[in-house]
Amino acid sequence: MTLAKRIEEISLVVRGGNKCAYQLMLDSMKSEDRKALETAWQQNISRRIILRSLRSEGYKTSNESITNHQTGNCKCPKN
Repeated sequence: MTLAKRIEEISLVVRGGNKCAYQLMLDSMKSEDRKALETAWQQNISRRIILRSLRSEGYKTSNESITNHQTGNCKCPKN
């Protein structure tokens, strides 16, 4: 990874304010990738398969950040 890319990545997290890492990843996704992810969740594709697929496409996420976001235990605003 280049320094410029690392700086951009870290600044996204820092500027994320009240959003968790998973939501920041969702916000940065291309619309077709986001739609594919939403479809996978709706089809109850296993979390392990989804996580491996995200990582293979270059998305940085973890099982913990996905779980925290889905259960509301992250820093995203609660409705």
